[in-house]
Amino acid sequence: MPLAAADYFLAVHNGTTGILGTTALGTILAAGGVLASVVMTDGLLARITALEDQAFAESPIYETTAEGIAATGVGDRFRVENSDPDIAYDIYDHEVGGVATYVTDIPSGSALATKPTISNALSEYAEQAETARANIGAASVQELAALDVPLSTWASVALSWTVDEYLRYDTGEAVALVENSYRWAKVAVSPGETLRISTTITGANTALGIWYDASGDYLGYFERAPSEGSAVYDAYPVRVPAGAAELGVCTKTPTPPYVLLERGTRNEALAGDLAAAVQDLPETKSAVSDNQLVEPVEGPVVGAFLHKNTGVITSNAGYQYAMWEVTEGETLLLSGETDGTATALAVWYGPGDSYLSNSFPVTETNVKEVYVDQEVAVPAGAVKLGMSQKTGAVSYA
Repeated sequence: MPLAAADYFLAVHNGTTGILGTTALGTILAAGGVLASVVMTDGLLARITALEDQAFAESPIYETTAEGIAATGVGDRFRVENSDPDIAYDIYDHEVGGVATYVTDIPSGSALATKPTISNALSEYAEQAETARANIGAASVQELAALDVPLSTWASVALSWTVDEYLRYDTGEAVALVENSYRWAKVAVSPGETLRISTTITGANTALGIWYDASGDYLGYFERAPSEGSAVYDAYPVRVPAGAAELGVCTKTPTPPYVLLERGTRNEALAGDLAAAVQDLPETKSAVSDNQLVEPVEGPVVGAFLHKNTGVITSNAGYQYAMWEVTEGETLLLSGETDGTATALAVWYGPGDSYLSNSFPVTETNVKEVYVDQEVAVPAGAVKLGMSQKTGAVSYA
């Protein structure tokens, strides 16, 4: 086979591609080796292309096309500076006759990094952003429009009155008080249901409501009447506590209905639809998923509160308490009502129910404080949270 005159060949020998000298080639052929043409594979072409690209990337960037033509040969590709700060360089091909043919330009890295965020670009996207917000709002209104009905319905409860007597707030006993316009009534209730009460209460020995168990024994009260004057309640909501089977109310209001008691019925299907709709709204979905109601591990227990300074469970018919397991460092949202200088919104316990500390203690007598989604960080060492409040208060935790 005739061979071109050369000192070296590109050859495949023993499975390896490389440069082979003519002397080594002659030795191989003399020993009976066979010389055969080999088609360059796609893999080899890819390697060559990669090397060419690397060489081009590392080649100099010339100030002018004339410098590029002078430094390269026909068929070579070269790079030339561009005065535009957003352009890194221009690419030219060296054509026959010393001609530089423009191919393309390459944006600078800084231009690529800053262009989407510069202030000029904001106006470009403002219209699209406004349209997107409008679409979200329209979807929200459309999804919620079908739910624009009351979540709960209220029905008036008929009361049978006993006159010339009142119910004492601290014992629940009926006390005779002839010709003083007092009257009382009792009605069956179920734990967990919600009631609304509208009336006026007068006399420090009375309260807006008194709870009894299934045997008729006294459990506790809520909203004691002031020592002087009267207290007016309009659709005051109250949730029936655990263990309660009967509610007692009394008043000296002279005109019917004396006490307007309403029982709430929750539309469970609507509540589910509302929850689903809120979950599906893009602007609220993540916020809703971040928070969830935690059930207590103990309680609510009626007839006692947790002392703010010792954590001791203290008997008192007018209170209830509950306990939750917690992890130190986590953030909780607490809702509740505090009333009584020996109590606090939160009492913290360590292992073995050992008392640690309290949060938001009551400091003034006869001053109620209502907390809604109060953010609290669980202190170091705490494994349990305790909360106390008057029986019948609307929120718990």
